[in-house]
Amino acid sequence: EMESYNMDWLKKYKGKSDLVLKPKTTHEVSKILSYCNDNNIAVSLQGGNTGLVGGSVPIFDELILNMSRMNNIISFDELLEVFFKTHDPTTLNRQGNDVGTQYRSAIFYKNEKELNVSESMIKKLDDSYLFDNKIVTSLEKETKFFEAEEYHKKYFYNNPENVYCQLVVKPKIEKFKKSGSSFLKN
Repeated sequence: EMESYNMDWLKKYKGKSDLVLKPKTTHEVSKILSYCNDNNIAVSLQGGNTGLVGGSVPIFDELILNMSRMNNIISFDELLEVFFKTHDPTTLNRQGNDVGTQYRSAIFYKNEKELNVSESMIKKLDDSYLFDNKIVTSLEKETKFFEAEEYHKKYFYNNPENVYCQLVVKPKIEKFKKSGSSFLKN
């Protein structure tokens, strides 16, 4: 199976690598590249969103980092599209019957670019009168990320008959499906 990763698409050059890694997330890519950098391991990048046909071919015994599983990464703009289509950004500290600051509509941006894109998107949506009321989504600098407890992960998938899932989550999913988003799988 390594032959296809070690041969260029013209079948002119052949490498000698015996390891291919196929990360799924940017976090995995970061960890791999950090490890390789710290240990002086050469990397040959292939496939995915690189815009190359076949990517690069290892010359010696580099680690091959194949990006073909990374095609599901969406842009920040696209993430905002999903965000605004799946909740009510016009109610302060509330989502449906759930009330409190933990139910606020908030965007946690990482940098100035994400802040600017978020501000622009909110202005565009407010100007379009898509919502009956003004958007009250707060824009907050990202701080520490807290991973959800295991029982909260894939909650709807694991608890489809739960009353909360039926009355709150399912209608949001149905609304998103009706939106005709390009993120829906066939």
